[in-house]
Amino acid sequence: SISHCGIGEDAASCQTEQFDAVAVCNGHYSASYVPDIPGMKHFKGGMSHSHNYREPEPYQGRKVVIVGASNSGEDLAQEISKVAAEVVMTARGYLRPEWGRPGSAPTGPAGNIYRWPTIREVR
Repeated sequence: SISHCGIGEDAASCQTEQFDAVAVCNGHYSASYVPDIPGMKHFKGGMSHSHNYREPEPYQGRKVVIVGASNSGEDLAQEISKVAAEVVMTARGYLRPEWGRPGSAPTGPAGNIYRWPTIREVR
């Protein structure tokens, strides 16, 4: 389970959801960086870094969270959303201020990309 909250929100306003896979899309080009998210060692699904991504098929029908919303994260979200059941992006900030707010409309070619604030913990 992944718990997410808005910046400055208290724990009571957090939401928790289940995911099948996590794609980490941050770092500088080929220098992979995986953020230290509390509880990540308990995540039972798959996890990979954008540097190792090759094709969307392994995400077919799955619910995927993408950590990072810069170029790599956006590219992967667009491609993976064509085969995944749902794609959730999580980041500290977005180019469009309306993204990452509770209730913001899904986007992407299949209308199944959701944008959340930063992940607070994994349970």
